[in-house]
Amino acid sequence: MKEFPHRLSICLPGEQGAFLKRALGPETEEMRKCRVGWENSGDQMCLIIEAEDMHSLRAALNSYMRWANVALGVLRMSPGGDF
Repeated sequence: MKEFPHRLSICLPGEQGAFLKRALGPETEEMRKCRVGWENSGDQMCLIIEAEDMHSLRAALNSYMRWANVALGVLRMSPGGDF
């Protein structure tokens, strides 16, 4: 298994974290320069991004934040779509 020295975690409360894990789950994988996964932390779900360099960490973070923003925006626009 490849070593990724840079690590970032973003923890979200209960339902939001669970929703984003389901929505972004297909994008969770190990790529050439980074690995992305999810961890339970009490009543929170944490997105974990690990990368071999800061450029790759930033790029992965930007992608996941954009995808999360889109997923939450679609949820807010749907009937009854709020947490």
